[in-house]
Amino acid sequence: MSKDMNLLEKQTQFVLTALMEIPLQYKATLKLGLPGARTGSAPNVIPLPPPSLQGATSEFVSPSAPEYRRNEMYGNKTCSNCGFNLTLCPICRNLIKTKIRLF
Repeated sequence: MSKDMNLLEKQTQFVLTALMEIPLQYKATLKLGLPGARTGSAPNVIPLPPPSLQGATSEFVSPSAPEYRRNEMYGNKTCSNCGFNLTLCPICRNLIKTKIRLF
């Protein structure tokens, strides 16, 4: 039992020491001017805007079965526990009209 406590005390001391070093390292990075500093010659990159639903059409192609359109009959499978609670398809968000138990 004393060996377990000794190991626990060693682990606790290690964690506390590591946590106490974080403020010192942060102050050192501030002193060196590292936060926000650009290094190297990487070009400025402007991120793309998030996708919008304006371009979405009824011709949506399913990511799980790209050969099928949304309005055609195809199946996505879930386990019975998850499928029992689903009312909307997790991929195309259409109302689930038919559920078939496979086993």
